Amino acid sequence: MNLLTNITILLTSIFYIGVGIKHFLNPDWFLIIIPPYLESISIELVYISGFFEISLGFLILFPKYRKIAGYGIILLLLAVYPANIYLAFNKEAQELIGISQFMALWVRLPIQFVLMFIAYSITEEKNKIIILSFIANFVILLFIPYPINVIIFIILLIIFLYALFTN
Repeated sequence: MNLLTNITILLTSIFYIGVGIKHFLNPDWFLIIIPPYLESISIELVYISGFFEISLGFLILFPKYRKIAGYGIILLLLAVYPANIYLAFNKEAQELIGISQFMALWVRLPIQFVLMFIAYSITEEKNKIIILSFIANFVILLFIPYPINVIIFIILLIIFLYALFTN
């Protein structure tokens, strides 16, 4: 496994563990985007999804569990997709969490599929495509604050070029 793949796995793990922890530290943020038809079990859904995000985020660090964790993340992303759809089309929810309709509809919804693709890409340890790892890392960088993301991007670009020309 090359360095870029390892970085992808590590950043993916950090992302899901971080978001999972946010479910417990700030559940109200997630309650806002739960569709009305799920309101009766909304807090339970927030905690359950947070638990799975943390658990799967840890599991992808271990090669023995990486495949099942990757597929688990895909299933989790599919399970929470109705909340993202609700957010994309609900002006009140957008205002309450401070996101524009453009970001909710044209960024947040499609990025769920990119996250599924990243999760799928880390399930296979053989025949890693270097470009796939770079793209996955670039997408993850979108969630890391400036200027840290720029520094990491430069490091990844150097690793990418090195891996591209040495393999």
